[in-house]
Amino acid sequence: AVGTNVHTLVADSSTATGLKWEAPASGGMSANLTLLNTGGTALTGAASITVNVSAYDRYYIYIQQASFGSGDVIANLRINGDTTNKYGFIGFGWYGTGLLRDWYTLSQTSSFQLGNQGNTAGDDMFFAIDIIGGKSSVIKRIQSVGVASGSSTASNQIYTGQYTGTAEITSLTFYTSSATNWDNGTVYIYGA
Repeated sequence: AVGTNVHTLVADSSTATGLKWEAPASGGMSANLTLLNTGGTALTGAASITVNVSAYDRYYIYIQQASFGSGDVIANLRINGDTTNKYGFIGFGWYGTGLLRDWYTLSQTSSFQLGNQGNTAGDDMFFAIDIIGGKSSVIKRIQSVGVASGSSTASNQIYTGQYTGTAEITSLTFYTSSATNWDNGTVYIYGA
């Protein structure tokens, strides 16, 4: 065997070979991430998919190859199943035609928008989402970057916003704007 698992080979002029194995620095994001839903959770067969979570202050969410059974559908996020107007976000998106479109919300809404699928059923979407404040009793900060395939209605979006609910985060729900079922995709949720 060469080295130790998760250690990195680094230059060190104080050693005879000029090299040494070093443990990862503590406190770094990658050292503290825990996959909470082993193998991911399939996004299929329902318009709303909920994953239960707990005990983490920060959540990193990656959604890969998600799609719906019909085109031009919006993917959304809810925290703790909360449908009240406690979500606010600001951001921008650009469409498959290259048109820049500002999307923003100054008042509170009933969900955090992630992005819009293309106008054809099965167009793929990918999202990276960061939520800070999961264990706190104050505002939770949410950031999202999404990319969707397709033509005129597919969009690439960047959002930042908040959820003003005061309860600790216990579940994350991924749902569609028009009760159209998810027909593909996997969501991976990491806690830190």
